[in-house]
Amino acid sequence: IAKSNVEICTSVTFTPNSSVFATGYDSGFIRLWNVESKKELLVLKGHKEKITSLLFTPDGKLLISGSLDRRIIIWDAYLGHIIKIIRGYWGAVTSLAINKTGTMLASATADNKIRLWNIKKSWKKTHELKHHVNTITKIAFSPTANVLASASWDHKIILWKVANGKKIGELKGHFGPISDLAYSSDGRVIVTGSSDGTVKVWDAEKAKEISVIASVDSSISSVAYHPVRRIVAAGSHDKTVRIWDAKRNTLINTI
Repeated sequence: IAKSNVEICTSVTFTPNSSVFATGYDSGFIRLWNVESKKELLVLKGHKEKITSLLFTPDGKLLISGSLDRRIIIWDAYLGHIIKIIRGYWGAVTSLAINKTGTMLASATADNKIRLWNIKKSWKKTHELKHHVNTITKIAFSPTANVLASASWDHKIILWKVANGKKIGELKGHFGPISDLAYSSDGRVIVTGSSDGTVKVWDAEKAKEISVIASVDSSISSVAYHPVRRIVAAGSHDKTVRIWDAKRNTLINTI
């Protein structure tokens, strides 16, 4: 077990080949660990406040971090050096996402905006997306289409065309702030969780609700879609993880 005894871990991510994982902390520190040996490889010091989001580029060479200090830092994942710092936000970084090809980074901030950055063009900002009216909690690229999905405390999921930054769809149906979203591996389905206690499944192409697979007496804090099977997992504030068969809308297990 990888431990840091004096810090609260706030974010975790793996390299694409799963040989290394990174952990971010409320102190602003980031630690890299070897999966097999469980040994600490690097300690990255650059942020001044809590880490809110971590991700590796698809080739595993770069680690990207977002923080409450309103900065995004791009790190050399092998040496731990800072390659670039993106500043200038009017709010804390709440979520980061990178597309499948590793050419585009999306960042969401507490000023209710999403910014798109072209990685291949020296991290040039290409678009600023403005339609949410409250804090954006999660963003995710479709694994198969040139589309970005964003979830917010404004009870909405918005779909954006990455090429021009235009809004192309809106998913409505939650009656509380949306805490998390995830795509299925084929990009056809989006699953969302909300403080209204529901987990919803949506048709990503038609921007329509397919089903409500859960309605519990507790806020949903996180959701995940199985990479192969039609299975959804959700964590909630009642300290429970529930796993559902998304095809049959049946509960499989409670942890």
